Amino acid sequence: MKRITSLRSLRNGITLQLRLLLFCALLGLIANAPAEELKLGRDVTVVFNNFGAIENVTSQKSLLLGKCVLTARSANQKTGMFQDWSTVLGNKVKCELNGDEMEAVGALVLKESPKTPQIEFKVKYKKKAEGVLSIQVEATLLQDDKWVEPLFFHLLFPTSIYQDAVVTLEATNGTEKSYTIGAQPLDMRTYGSRKVTVTKGSQKIVVTPSETTQVSALDGRAWGGAYIRVDCGVRRSWAQAVPLSGGQKEEFEVTVAFTSEE
Repeated sequence: MKRITSLRSLRNGITLQLRLLLFCALLGLIANAPAEELKLGRDVTVVFNNFGAIENVTSQKSLLLGKCVLTARSANQKTGMFQDWSTVLGNKVKCELNGDEMEAVGALVLKESPKTPQIEFKVKYKKKAEGVLSIQVEATLLQDDKWVEPLFFHLLFPTSIYQDAVVTLEATNGTEKSYTIGAQPLDMRTYGSRKVTVTKGSQKIVVTPSETTQVSALDGRAWGGAYIRVDCGVRRSWAQAVPLSGGQKEEFEVTVAFTSEE
């Protein structure tokens, strides 16, 4: 009898775990479900999720960019904050699509303190021309802290589809250096480029910052990722940890141009 009771308890426990796993998976699917789309022309479509982040960018159903989000990490955080599940206040972002513009307003939180906002943000996406997207970020820091990763907007280029692509970095003095994506991680060692261009066959993506913005390229495979990452943020001198005060504003803007010679 005791054995039967134990088996029933074990079965019930497993059933409950499966239900919880299915529930969490369902929540994740709902949170990351496409919320809005912005057509840039030339068959280029920007798909946003419910957090106002870019879920992907496609051209004729071919992937051009993976998930692109706001992110930040202070020196005291083990993990960063992302414009995504679990580090957005209330797991909600106000998203509004109006013609050729999309606006997302929300706040980032620490995973361990989900009710205390750390950074309030507004991201504006706008079709500036055929195949050209502008991304404008306005944010307010709510806490005094030192940031090992100040607020950035990440653009992700999956290496699975960008093998043999060429990454060209234009420095602020106008000099250029190119890298070919191969089997091994690239050691690009850049900080604050004036322009980043990724070319794959006839497809070219050019990331150009405004005067007060900088862009940097990193190979995520160096830490186990599967992408080339372009960081867009406020132009500032490099530091191991950047001290920023609560109430400080962060504003930056980049344009991303998708072109094809076909």
